[in-house]
Amino acid sequence: MAKNDVGHIGYGISHSLAETAQMMGITREGVRQIEKRALEKLRLQLLRRFGVTNLSDIMTDC
Repeated sequence: MAKNDVGHIGYGISHSLAETAQMMGITREGVRQIEKRALEKLRLQLLRRFGVTNLSDIMTDC
């Protein structure tokens, strides 16, 4: 995904922060904060389960 893009993982769809914010009825900053929290939760879950410390270690499409 390009900078400021938010995508639907596994669906090949990518939307900008502004497009996503408009669809969800929130600000771009709100979308960015949600994305940040979601990625942090994913990182912590992977760390606990598999000892993965860097998401790029398992994400080959990025």
